Amino acid sequence: MRPLISDMQAITQRQRLVRMECSIFVFEKRTAEKLHKPKRKETVTEILRASVKQLERFRHPKILQIMHTVEESSETLSFATEPVIASLANILAYQVSET
Repeated sequence: MRPLISDMQAITQRQRLVRMECSIFVFEKRTAEKLHKPKRKETVTEILRASVKQLERFRHPKILQIMHTVEESSETLSFATEPVIASLANILAYQVSET
């Protein structure tokens, strides 16, 4: 099974009103439908929703800051954070290629 976070798309955009850069994470719910049990789709979206709400409460310079809370539609779940430059997988792959 692949990790679900890899199925989220990170989109870097500039907020129009505040003029601050941000990253928008979009999770398409149909990726959870690929799981075998139908109840897992609901469970996955509940876990993502709860995780973002928990992340909103943390205030520390080393922890990703949420700029806009979870927005949910029938097809997607999305939220905005401070700009994300790279994923951990990309950084680790870069370090391996350098050595």
